[in-house]
Amino acid sequence: MSFLDGFLVRDSNTILKGASVENVLLDALESNQSIIRPYTINQVRKILGEAKKNVQGKVILDLTEPDKDIDGKYPEGSLESNIGTGTSNPTGRAKGKVIMASLWQIKSNIPHDLFVRLQSIFDKNTKKTTRIKPMKRDEEITLFKLIEIVEKGDKISESLQNKLYDSKLLDSKFLLILDDMVTTGVRRLHPKIYDKLVEITNAGKYKGTDLYEKVVKKIELLSGNARPDRKSLLREYKLLSSGKKTSLVDIIRLVNQGRYRYQGNTTASHLESISNSINNSIDEKWDELVSNFKSVYEEYDDATKESTAYYTWAIDVLENKIDVEWESKSIEEKENSSREQLAGDKYKKIVKQIETTYRSLKNKFNAYNTLLDMIEDKGLTHMNLVPLTDMSSGSTREKDFLEEYNSIITTVSKYEEYKIQVISDLKEEKDAQKEYDLWLRRKGALDIDDETTPIRKPDKEVPLRADSDIESLRARVQELKDKRDLK
Repeated sequence: MSFLDGFLVRDSNTILKGASVENVLLDALESNQSIIRPYTINQVRKILGEAKKNVQGKVILDLTEPDKDIDGKYPEGSLESNIGTGTSNPTGRAKGKVIMASLWQIKSNIPHDLFVRLQSIFDKNTKKTTRIKPMKRDEEITLFKLIEIVEKGDKISESLQNKLYDSKLLDSKFLLILDDMVTTGVRRLHPKIYDKLVEITNAGKYKGTDLYEKVVKKIELLSGNARPDRKSLLREYKLLSSGKKTSLVDIIRLVNQGRYRYQGNTTASHLESISNSINNSIDEKWDELVSNFKSVYEEYDDATKESTAYYTWAIDVLENKIDVEWESKSIEEKENSSREQLAGDKYKKIVKQIETTYRSLKNKFNAYNTLLDMIEDKGLTHMNLVPLTDMSSGSTREKDFLEEYNSIITTVSKYEEYKIQVISDLKEEKDAQKEYDLWLRRKGALDIDDETTPIRKPDKEVPLRADSDIESLRARVQELKDKRDLK
């Protein structure tokens, strides 16, 4: 209904029928359509209509200007449905203050960004203060650059990619913010960003614009992950917020399970941590274990007067250690045991150490190679890493590590037999620990993420249930550990 529709002829006298506050508001929007974008006038009309339904008592939007004759006089007294008159508005016109009063009445029932736009039109006192301010947050500036580049179809630079990663604009939390914004209409970002990404349908619901879909697809490409659904996003964000993915062990596990999300410089930092951990594990654990099976000897060159060290794979070093320990035992200890039994225990113990260290290093190398490929695929330069390659020989630490492991297997005649025993013991310990953890979880003392792993009884001799006594569970775990140490 236009303003002219408010003029009616009644009886034989010409009466100018006053327009409603809502009609004056909508008529004013005809010349201010650029200010209310992305909303249209029809959309605003529907939003106002829905908002009025939630108002208790007199609705200001429905009030009308008093009727007046052709001479501008009021032939009738003011009605209940008329705009009130006073010193500031003696004629009862639908001016800016009256319109603003109607908007304040329904403010809680209309989108906030729409209220701000309407306020900038009708409230002359606040027009300056409601002006859209420039972006100051680095995250929003970076995001707006991405939006502009996607909108133009230009190529994203390497520096912008790094800024996106560093600003955490590619993680689950930000994707959740975007999803919330386009589904609920809540303004979570700067108005310039919001207007480009969010639009309202004819049904009054919010959705992402075509540009929004393009931006999200670009984020998917840069992060290397498909857009998850809202529930997945919430679960992911919960995990991130809880700090459960901060440890090196968790990073390696996520990478090897294919659930790691590329994070720019943070990923490079993770790569550096894994590299340092590999070098420390080899230098502090693996080399010491390997030394038990290396017999070192020297050859003297009479011509050069120099000695050169060589080594061969053999069990001499470990056997010598066993001899020393056996000879140090008392006569009584020797009567109750044998050197063969001592040797078996020593070999089993060191094989267990080798297997656990081997598995740990194998997982670290796999994670390292995966992250390195991930960074190189993005065309980005990773951080300076502690070298995993011997530049003089060209050999890698991973290659040397695997060769040494295979050499130990072939050197120890009963290695595979010991390995089977070790794997069985480790599995038994793991099952017992699972049973114990299950008891704690059901008591509400432990939150276990993976509830799909089947729980097995740790030992056939002493069946245990999830509701078993806590002391029984603790005792059984300790029993298994003692049993392992005695073997």
